[in-house]
Amino acid sequence: MVAAARAPVPDPSRLRIPDLGVDAPVSRERVAPSGELVIPGDPHVVASWRATDRTTTQTDGVLVLAGHVDSNGRLGALHPLSQVEPGMQVVTSDAAGRAETWRIDALEVRRKDDLPAFSARGERRLAIVTCGGPVVEDERARGAGDTRGYRDNVVAWASPAP
Repeated sequence: MVAAARAPVPDPSRLRIPDLGVDAPVSRERVAPSGELVIPGDPHVVASWRATDRTTTQTDGVLVLAGHVDSNGRLGALHPLSQVEPGMQVVTSDAAGRAETWRIDALEVRRKDDLPAFSARGERRLAIVTCGGPVVEDERARGAGDTRGYRDNVVAWASPAP
Protein backbone atom coordinates (compact mmCIF):
# COMPACT_ATOMS: atom_id res chain seq x y z
CA MET A 1 0.00 0.00 0.00
CA VAL A 2 1.32 3.45 -0.92
CA ALA A 3 0.84 6.24 1.62
CA ALA A 4 -1.00 9.29 0.36
CA ALA A 5 1.23 12.30 -0.18
CA ARG A 6 0.69 15.09 2.30
CA ALA A 7 0.19 18.61 0.98
CA PRO A 8 2.91 21.09 1.95
CA VAL A 9 1.97 23.13 4.99
CA PRO A 10 2.18 26.91 4.44
CA ASP A 11 4.39 28.94 6.74
CA PRO A 12 2.42 30.26 9.70
CA SER A 13 1.65 33.96 9.97
CA ARG A 14 0.14 33.76 13.46
CA LEU A 15 0.82 31.82 16.68
CA ARG A 16 -1.70 31.37 19.46
CA ILE A 17 -1.37 29.57 22.79
CA PRO A 18 -4.80 30.27 24.27
CA ASP A 19 -4.08 28.99 27.81
CA LEU A 20 -1.17 31.45 28.11
CA GLY A 21 -2.77 34.41 26.34
CA VAL A 22 -0.19 34.28 23.52
CA ASP A 23 -1.46 35.70 20.22
CA ALA A 24 1.37 36.93 18.01
CA PRO A 25 2.16 37.57 14.37
CA VAL A 26 4.82 35.33 12.84
CA SER A 27 7.42 36.39 10.30
CA ARG A 28 9.55 34.02 8.19
CA GLU A 29 13.21 34.66 9.03
CA ARG A 30 16.66 33.52 7.98
CA VAL A 31 19.63 32.04 9.75
CA ALA A 32 22.55 34.46 10.19
CA PRO A 33 26.06 33.48 9.04
CA SER A 34 26.82 32.74 12.73
CA GLY A 35 24.19 30.00 12.58
CA GLU A 36 21.68 31.79 14.81
CA LEU A 37 18.07 32.39 13.79
CA VAL A 38 17.40 36.08 13.21
CA ILE A 39 14.70 37.19 15.68
CA PRO A 40 12.56 40.21 14.74
CA GLY A 41 13.43 43.43 16.58
CA ASP A 42 9.80 43.85 17.64
CA PRO A 43 9.40 41.66 20.77
CA HIS A 44 5.74 41.08 19.89
CA VAL A 45 6.63 39.30 16.60
CA VAL A 46 7.73 35.66 16.50
CA ALA A 47 10.19 34.34 13.90
CA SER A 48 9.60 31.14 11.94
CA TRP A 49 12.23 28.90 10.43
CA ARG A 50 11.99 25.48 8.92
CA ALA A 51 14.89 23.16 8.21
CA THR A 52 14.46 22.01 4.65
CA ASP A 53 16.44 20.20 2.05
CA ARG A 54 15.64 19.02 -1.45
CA THR A 55 14.39 15.61 -0.36
CA THR A 56 11.78 16.73 2.16
CA THR A 57 8.53 18.66 2.10
CA GLN A 58 7.24 21.16 4.60
CA THR A 59 5.28 18.30 6.14
CA ASP A 60 8.49 16.70 7.44
CA GLY A 61 10.79 17.67 10.26
CA VAL A 62 10.71 20.51 12.74
CA LEU A 63 9.10 23.92 12.37
CA VAL A 64 10.81 26.38 14.73
CA LEU A 65 9.02 29.44 16.12
CA ALA A 66 11.26 31.69 18.20
CA GLY A 67 10.80 35.04 19.88
CA HIS A 68 11.83 37.32 22.69
CA VAL A 69 10.96 36.75 26.33
CA ASP A 70 11.52 40.49 26.75
CA SER A 71 13.42 43.28 25.03
CA ASN A 72 14.36 46.78 26.14
CA GLY A 73 11.99 46.64 29.10
CA ARG A 74 9.01 45.30 27.12
CA LEU A 75 7.61 41.82 27.56
CA GLY A 76 7.93 39.67 24.47
CA ALA A 77 5.24 37.58 22.82
CA LEU A 78 6.74 34.41 24.29
CA HIS A 79 7.24 35.76 27.82
CA PRO A 80 4.82 33.20 29.37
CA LEU A 81 6.25 30.20 27.46
CA SER A 82 7.97 28.78 30.56
CA GLN A 83 4.49 28.16 32.00
CA VAL A 84 3.34 25.89 29.16
CA GLU A 85 2.28 22.38 30.18
CA PRO A 86 1.92 19.11 28.30
CA GLY A 87 -1.49 18.81 26.66
CA MET A 88 -1.95 22.55 26.13
CA GLN A 89 -3.16 23.55 22.68
CA VAL A 90 -1.15 25.63 20.24
CA VAL A 91 -2.68 27.00 17.03
CA THR A 92 -0.70 28.21 14.03
CA SER A 93 -2.46 29.79 11.10
CA ASP A 94 -1.35 30.94 7.68
CA ALA A 95 -2.11 34.18 5.84
CA ALA A 96 -5.30 32.66 4.38
CA GLY A 97 -6.53 31.83 7.88
CA ARG A 98 -6.04 28.06 7.60
CA ALA A 99 -5.34 26.86 11.12
CA GLU A 100 -3.39 23.90 12.40
CA THR A 101 -3.71 22.67 15.97
CA TRP A 102 -0.78 21.25 17.92
CA ARG A 103 -0.54 19.75 21.42
CA ILE A 104 2.36 20.46 23.76
CA ASP A 105 4.37 17.30 24.46
CA ALA A 106 7.16 18.65 26.67
CA LEU A 107 8.95 21.72 27.96
CA GLU A 108 12.69 21.78 28.43
CA VAL A 109 15.27 24.33 29.50
CA ARG A 110 18.64 24.07 27.79
CA ARG A 111 21.81 26.11 27.80
CA LYS A 112 21.99 28.41 24.78
CA ASP A 113 25.01 26.54 23.47
CA ASP A 114 23.15 23.22 23.76
CA LEU A 115 20.10 23.70 21.58
CA PRO A 116 18.86 20.53 19.87
CA ALA A 117 19.30 19.97 16.16
CA PHE A 118 16.13 20.95 14.31
CA SER A 119 15.99 18.34 11.58
CA ALA A 120 14.35 18.62 8.16
CA ARG A 121 13.68 14.89 8.27
CA GLY A 122 11.60 12.65 10.44
CA GLU A 123 8.58 13.21 12.58
CA ARG A 124 6.73 16.48 12.09
CA ARG A 125 7.11 18.63 15.22
CA LEU A 126 6.85 22.19 16.38
CA ALA A 127 9.55 23.75 18.58
CA ILE A 128 8.72 27.08 20.24
CA VAL A 129 11.84 28.75 21.61
CA THR A 130 12.54 31.77 23.81
CA CYS A 131 15.15 32.83 26.34
CA GLY A 132 15.04 31.82 29.98
CA GLY A 133 17.02 31.04 33.07
CA PRO A 134 19.16 33.54 34.93
CA VAL A 135 20.36 36.81 33.41
CA VAL A 136 24.12 36.68 32.80
CA GLU A 137 26.81 38.75 31.15
CA ASP A 138 26.69 37.97 27.42
CA GLU A 139 29.72 38.83 25.29
CA ARG A 140 27.65 38.33 22.11
CA ALA A 141 25.31 41.18 23.15
CA ARG A 142 28.06 43.82 23.43
CA GLY A 143 27.52 45.10 19.88
CA ALA A 144 23.83 45.65 20.62
CA GLY A 145 24.67 48.02 23.47
CA ASP A 146 23.69 45.65 26.27
CA THR A 147 26.00 43.14 27.90
CA ARG A 148 23.27 41.12 29.58
CA GLY A 149 21.40 38.15 28.24
CA TYR A 150 19.74 34.95 29.38
CA ARG A 151 21.84 31.88 30.03
CA ASP A 152 19.26 29.40 28.75
CA ASN A 153 16.61 28.75 26.16
CA VAL A 154 13.14 27.46 26.93
CA VAL A 155 11.92 24.99 24.29
CA ALA A 156 8.31 23.83 24.10
CA TRP A 157 7.82 20.78 21.88
CA ALA A 158 4.48 20.07 20.21
CA SER A 159 3.04 17.49 17.83
CA PRO A 160 0.14 17.86 15.41
CA ALA A 161 -3.13 17.33 17.29
CA PRO A 162 -5.06 14.23 16.24
